[in-house]
Amino acid sequence: MGRIKVNLLKDEIIISLESDKAIEVKAIDLREKTFIADQMIIASGSSKRHIASMAEHIKEKLSKKNIKVKIEGIEQSEWVLIDCNSVIVHIFLPEIRSYYNLEKIWNFQIDNKFVSQEKN
Repeated sequence: MGRIKVNLLKDEIIISLESDKAIEVKAIDLREKTFIADQMIIASGSSKRHIASMAEHIKEKLSKKNIKVKIEGIEQSEWVLIDCNSVIVHIFLPEIRSYYNLEKIWNFQIDNKFVSQEKN
């Protein structure tokens, strides 16, 4: 998926989360960090029902645009993972989000400078 399409997808997901009153929505650019996805969105919900509802709304909105979405964890709804191919969404209960702290794990900077070593 091209960079523009990924950003549009990310923006659409964020708009959906914000309209559903998600708590602390954050996006992390993964392009230089991993091959699993281009973007990660992390948000919290106020209850299990709130989290499940937000996940279903994202799935409905993206399905209308023929984007396949896989959802994991909706049965318990303490931590729901939504796989939108190039964008991964995590929606947590606040205490679960704090415990796993994915923002800290994934929000690091990559130094793109290469160090060349000369052989003598």
